[in-house]
Order: sequence, then structure tokens, then C-alpha cells
Amino acid sequence: MQAQVLSFKEGTFTTPKWALGQPIYEADITRVTPEGTFKAFEKQLPRLKELGVGIIWLMPIHQRGSFRIKPEIIDSLGGAPIPVPKKYRIKGKPTSPYNIHDHYSINPNYGTKKDLKSLVDKAHSLGMYIILDWVINHTSWDHVLIDEHPEFYKRNEKGYVMYVDPWQDIAQLDHDKPETREYMINMTKYWVEEFDLDGFRTDVADRVPAVFWNDLREELNKIKPVFLLAEGFEPINHPSHDASYDWFLSTAFWSVKEGKRNVEVLDGVLAREQAMYPEGFLKMRHATNHDTQSSGFGWPGYAKYCDKVFDFEYFDDVPLGKKFGKGLKGFMVLATTLPNSVPMLWNGQEQGILQRTPGTIQWENNEWTSFYTKLLQIYREQPLLIHGDYQRVNTVKHDPKVFSFIRSKENETILVVVNISEENRTVAFDEEKINFSEEVINLFTEEVEKLDYSELKLDAWDFKIYKLQ
Repeated sequence: MQAQVLSFKEGTFTTPKWALGQPIYEADITRVTPEGTFKAFEKQLPRLKELGVGIIWLMPIHQRGSFRIKPEIIDSLGGAPIPVPKKYRIKGKPTSPYNIHDHYSINPNYGTKKDLKSLVDKAHSLGMYIILDWVINHTSWDHVLIDEHPEFYKRNEKGYVMYVDPWQDIAQLDHDKPETREYMINMTKYWVEEFDLDGFRTDVADRVPAVFWNDLREELNKIKPVFLLAEGFEPINHPSHDASYDWFLSTAFWSVKEGKRNVEVLDGVLAREQAMYPEGFLKMRHATNHDTQSSGFGWPGYAKYCDKVFDFEYFDDVPLGKKFGKGLKGFMVLATTLPNSVPMLWNGQEQGILQRTPGTIQWENNEWTSFYTKLLQIYREQPLLIHGDYQRVNTVKHDPKVFSFIRSKENETILVVVNISEENRTVAFDEEKINFSEEVINLFTEEVEKLDYSELKLDAWDFKIYKLQ
């Protein structure tokens, strides 16, 4: 594969200026503090500021639905009548935070609306931003709209309200109806206007018509510049959204780590992105989130990845920590330094927790905290990682396990080298093709070093981020 060259300039990204260079942190209020409240979480904001977090993504904060529906009813009817008869209900089984009872409400276990506003204000005072997880596609089976606007729901040929396949505990809204879209747009505007929120992570964005996202973006822009992150894959989510999920870098990385592919498969991921998405897109790159921490993989990474070299058993049975192994730091370096990247951490990841996150996380700094603090600092302080042109730099002998590239603009250059293998490696670069400097700054140690580009030594799973003088 021919080495890629990508050029970026000021104004390439449609993202609000405040959002560029801001690492994302996903927080589950019930896990990040023993109390599980906004007030308790507000006390952790200085810790997250020190970690280098820019944007805090809060999982859904609304009041949850109070019941599920018996599976045999859903299976036989293909949905359910509304209001749902009591005989069809299952009480006492907790519902998901994505099972929302009222989009204007706050889960009383988390606190009050005043507490939320205090959290947002405190984040802003520290130079951080808050976005909410936004569930527009569906509701609980006892949502207030079930009584107030039953016509907002999508029905099957039998006249029953449809569930959202494969999740039988949620009811599908009908976004083909302008009235449904208008309600959701006005509701979203309310949260920005009342709480000064900075944006939203939009749940299952691919399932909602693009016309809604376009209209929502237009209305929100009238209030303030917001950041929209799509939990989606489809290019049509851009440019209404500033960023969308990257589910594929991790899968490609695993294929190199496991010896099934060489590093050119990573080139393929980037080439695919450039071909699919409009100019100015961003991809949220991450090792885990609230879904993958329980399943061990992101379903789209298995279902849609263009180079399937693993069977389903690998995805389903191999723990996430083993999938990354000792290569996790190298992966996160790539997730932070590759073009079009916004790195994201899931709460607890800064302590090395990738999967089966405890119900309440006990916070204690360790080597992972130091690693992520330095990595996010580099991302925030090096504009080249946002606006710098990207060029792959192959080693002289095209080492199949070493991925290297530069990010450059005018007289500044950053060189990134990652060894995706359990073996020590020595690589060489062709200095005639790239104007390397002998003296460099190691951005992790902040020390000046002299490099021999004809003999760069890398330990197993090693990585280097150099600022060339």
C-alpha cells in the first residue's frame, strides 16, 4: 500500500474551536463516586482536570422506566399495545439508563437540576466542558409521551408500538413525523438554554433520520457552539455531528498484535475513513466504553469491519485486556496521534481498568494514571496533532510490526513510532526522503535526545513520540 499523505489547514474542521484538542472522558455517575451523585462528582473535577480531560461525557441522567415487558408478549406481537397492560409488565428488574421515562427529568438518585447546573458551572470554571448522553431514538414503555402523544411512536402492521431490535425494553419513536422531531428538538434546546450544556453524545445515531440531526444542529447553533458526538458509523452523520465513533482501529490493531496482519492494515483503516467521510470529520478513538467494558468488543467492529480475520469466538470469549495485552499503551498513542483523532477514556481506564468496571471505582493513582496524564497533555499542547499534515514513514525494510508516521506543519514535525510486537526491534529510516533532525525532544520524558535514524532501537511494545528540532 502506498504511503498516505493527508493535508490539514486551519478551518478544515467544522468543530467549534473550543472543542478541538479536548480529550473526552466518559463518566457513569453511579460508578465514579460512592454516593453516585452530581455533588460528589463535582468534587472530582480537579482530579480530571489534572488528568488532562477536556470534555466530560455523562451517561444518561434522566429518570428511568419502571418496568420491562414480558418477552413472550414482544415476541408474539412484534411490539406492545400502549399504555402497556399491567399483566404484560415485569416489575422489580432494573432498567437501563438508556430506558428513559421523561426527557425533561433528572434521576433523583443523582441529585437535582440545581446540582447539575452547579456541576456544569464548576466544570466551566476549570476550563472543561460537559456533554450529555442523548437518547433520541426511543423511550421506556412508560415514558410520559405514551400518554401525552401516543402518535409519536412507530407501529407495526398489527398496530402495536414497535420495540428497538434487539432491545425489547425500549419503544421506538417515529422520527418520520415532523411533530416527533419538533418535540425532541425543543426538548434538547431546553437543556442547553437552562443548564449551559456544551453538547451531546447521540445514542444509536445511525437509526435516527439525518434530517433530524441537521435540523437539531441548526437550532442549537442559534444558542451556542456545541459539540455533537455520534454513536454511529454512517457518513451521513457528518457534518451535523463533529465526531463519530471509531470502532475499527482497535480491531485492526488486534490483527497486527496477533500476527494475522502487518501494520499496513492500519493504513487501510485510515484510507477507508478518508474515502467515506466528508472533510472536517473527527473520529473518537478509544479502547473501551460502557458497552465494550461489559462485552469485550464493540459489535460494529465485528459486524462491519472490512477485514474479518477473527471468528466471533475471539471477539466474544477473549477478555479485552488480553486482546490489547501489553500493546495497550501503543494503541492509545495511535488513538491520540493519528489524524482526525479525538481520544476518549472510560472512567477507571486511567487506573488500567478496561473491562468489568467495578460498581464503585476506588481512585488511586498508579502507572496508568501517569501514562494517560502525559499522553493527554501531549494531545492538548501539540497543535500538530490536530492541524498537522500526516505522512506515513515506512522503515527501510518495511518492518511488518512497526507503524511510524509524522505530523508536520511548516518547520515543525512530530515523529510517532509504535512497535506492535512482543519482540525488541531495530529499525532504520531513509533520511533522504524525510528531513529529520538529529536532535529531538522526547515528548514523554521532555528530554532532548540525539537519534540515529539508521538504528532506532525499540523494546517490545515500545512507542516513541518525538518533536523534531
